[in-house]
Amino acid sequence: MIVWIFPAFRQFKSNLFYYFLLLALSDPVALLFLFLAKIETGITHSVVGILLFYSIEFNWKNLLENWKFNLMVLIVFVSAFFMLPEIILFVLICHLLILSKFMKYIIIRLHGLGEINCFYLVLVFYELTILVNLIVFISETNIGYVLHYITLSFELLIAIFFIIFKNDGRSLIISLKPAT
Repeated sequence: MIVWIFPAFRQFKSNLFYYFLLLALSDPVALLFLFLAKIETGITHSVVGILLFYSIEFNWKNLLENWKFNLMVLIVFVSAFFMLPEIILFVLICHLLILSKFMKYIIIRLHGLGEINCFYLVLVFYELTILVNLIVFISETNIGYVLHYITLSFELLIAIFFIIFKNDGRSLIISLKPAT
């Protein structure tokens, strides 16, 4: 938890600042709510999942211009929240949607500019580790603890990566266009 606070400072004033801020605050807030108000951590993480989805390249103008679409998405989110048998499934869906946003960014940049930003590849890998953890938790397999600690160590390395690099750094961009 402590290590994930630092990427929020490093990504300050970037288009993913709110994403990293929510990541930094999600576990401490979930534990605080659990101990003080006995609110299940899954509920906190599901609300954070929605906020994470919207925090990616957050822009008030776009949010307000697409208010009908965003209202529809919010209604679907709230409906799913109450209709799913397990709250952890909702968290899984949120992270699948977040993963799709990062994949969309990679594909658009690859198609439009012929380059890949490795920062977003690491974000995709991070979201995949979260998804693996959630799927293992849901499946309740015996290998779950081992896999959890393996993915946790990867997440620690990923946090260090986000502390060192910013998403707008040119050193992480790989051009796939042939040199002329």
